[in-house]
Amino acid sequence: MSPEWRTQVSHFLDLRTRSQSLSDLAGYYAYYGVGDSKLSWDGKTERLSSVPLSCDFLPFLGVRPLLGRSFTAEECASNAPRTVVLGYNVWRTRFASDANIVGRRIVINDAPTTVIGVLPQSFDFATVFAPGSKIDMYTAFPLTEENDRRGNTLAVVGRLKPGVTIEKARAEIVAIGKQLTSENRRRNTFRPKVVAFDERINGRFRPALFVLSCAVAVVMLIVSANLSSLQFARLSARQKELAVRVALGAGRGRLIRQTLTESLVLSLGGAIVGLGLTVAGTSVVSRLHAFDIPLLDRVGIDATAFGFAVLVAVITGVLIGLLPAIQTPASVYDALKESNRGSTRSAGSHAGSRRARRGGSGAGLRAAGRRGSAHPQLRACSRRRPRVSARTYGRTPRRSRITVSRSGERERLLQ
Repeated sequence: MSPEWRTQVSHFLDLRTRSQSLSDLAGYYAYYGVGDSKLSWDGKTERLSSVPLSCDFLPFLGVRPLLGRSFTAEECASNAPRTVVLGYNVWRTRFASDANIVGRRIVINDAPTTVIGVLPQSFDFATVFAPGSKIDMYTAFPLTEENDRRGNTLAVVGRLKPGVTIEKARAEIVAIGKQLTSENRRRNTFRPKVVAFDERINGRFRPALFVLSCAVAVVMLIVSANLSSLQFARLSARQKELAVRVALGAGRGRLIRQTLTESLVLSLGGAIVGLGLTVAGTSVVSRLHAFDIPLLDRVGIDATAFGFAVLVAVITGVLIGLLPAIQTPASVYDALKESNRGSTRSAGSHAGSRRARRGGSGAGLRAAGRRGSAHPQLRACSRRRPRVSARTYGRTPRRSRITVSRSGERERLLQ
């Protein structure tokens, strides 16, 4: 049961006595202030944050001090000597991890206070009960009726008995609250709100995390689809290469091993890079204190997340590498003929373009010839082709030039 509501000390004590669903109750002063305590030691003064706790709060949570002990019932009584339990960070930074700190007297808010213990590093009150803040010390909160005058100041946490559900405990505590309100008119109204501890920590973040996970999944699907299309296009373009390997004697198993190796190296490399960036980003975010998220400093990548990422990478690599190898053409001749046909088309297109460039001047000459054929002398000349001969007895024939006389007869000049 989480501290979702505040109550007076007398209501807290009566609830502890009457409840049959809870095995134990504990509480802390809910209206503590950040930096409300002035610590003085060795001539130094510093503002720190402290939280008053009930005497059984630390044992209730199962916290054992690293040094010393927790509060006793006598120390939680009215006008009891002032005591304090230090947090781990304060003990390490302000007191240089002094192992003899227990029993030492320091000054808190200008009053002598005895250090009775040091909490372990694993315990951090703020991560669960006050996310985004920093708690340095813990003092005793007297559970006496004199504190009723402060109002509903005690935040309550409880532990369910074995076999008791949260719904049954909620119904019982609400009924007890009505009874206490009707029996004690001079007290404040007791309206408890019972919430499971897990729901208090994760409840308000669960919808946001679900939406964020769906968005990440959609982005990953889009990226995977694009990469798969590129990989399939690349491997489809290698059908001629695969056909040549088959023609040279490579078996289908050899081709499958080759494509699987290439795709697995690619997918596992991407998974390793992604996991590295995830670990680095998580480490940076978990050290931030600007977010009001419980247990943020304990967020990390566990073995389950690591194994899931590797499994997805392996499955993706196997699918991308296996399918193109299975689709290797059964007829090597057909595959090579199809690729050569494409090469022929490409070569023909290049040759045609070259002929078109060279034929530009020839087309102009043919057009000029058609225009000149209207003259009778030129028309007669066009019917007879000039013959050019040259003797090639070990020498290169000389270039010939054809001219047309005015009378329409052709003259052959050898130069």
